[in-house]
Amino acid sequence: MTGHCNYKNQLHQLIVAFVDANMISARKQCSTQFGWQNGLTLEAYLKHNISEYSGRKKMYDVSNGFSIESVVNDNGILAFTVLDQNGRWICDDHININEQGYFVGNQSRYETITKFLFEQNSSKIKRSFAVRSQYFIPDQVVIISPKTNDIMLSQSPYEADFYHCKFSLNEDAGSAFRAKARIYCKQPVYHETKMLIFKGTNHAFFQNEMYPVIQGNQVFIDQTQLLSWSLAVQTEDGVYHHIQTPIKECYYFDALVCSATLTDALDNDWYSFNE
Repeated sequence: MTGHCNYKNQLHQLIVAFVDANMISARKQCSTQFGWQNGLTLEAYLKHNISEYSGRKKMYDVSNGFSIESVVNDNGILAFTVLDQNGRWICDDHININEQGYFVGNQSRYETITKFLFEQNSSKIKRSFAVRSQYFIPDQVVIISPKTNDIMLSQSPYEADFYHCKFSLNEDAGSAFRAKARIYCKQPVYHETKMLIFKGTNHAFFQNEMYPVIQGNQVFIDQTQLLSWSLAVQTEDGVYHHIQTPIKECYYFDALVCSATLTDALDNDWYSFNE
């Protein structure tokens, strides 16, 4: 490979390898000095993305084609968008590329996923980001900038390896912004500074009012818009239910539903509760 390669074509080849579950092809496109990508070694990163695209094949018809759009090279960091053959948004992603044209990791030990947190009957805009690492459990998060309020870090009851940092801004009009955060782990001792990009409500694929509707022991979700990543439900018997890539409009549970959170295609969380 050369440093003057067509990034869009390279990224397309990498995603094809993920869709086809072709570890050999994907590995050939990555540097032997790959290091870490969001807390994952090369082998773990490849397996993770093959698993992710396996789920996306169920949601979108990516097996029959997709496109790589909005490729931006920011000092070797490739940011890009994946659309299905019908122009539907699948995901935004990023990966580094070296001077030889091979993909390399960002050397971060943490995966972070930024999102809006919308709560039923609340007009206040809240933000959050999920944090995950195979080796370094976050004990504390400090947001260096911008100034934030009501910051809280907690472990997800639905996915034990995920932690969620929730906060609000002094003035939040729903615009996109960048944040600088410091993540601390006590055992083993490790800390890392991350630059986080939060989407705004003006994102081309943002969908409003995606709250799940609770009726007794049923939860209804809107399938007329973009498909969603997950549905998390707590029932009255204390059981937590987690449904990946929900494709039905209605889900039934053995007990009454207390609360439900829909994670939409852009990773935003829509929280509803039984009033």
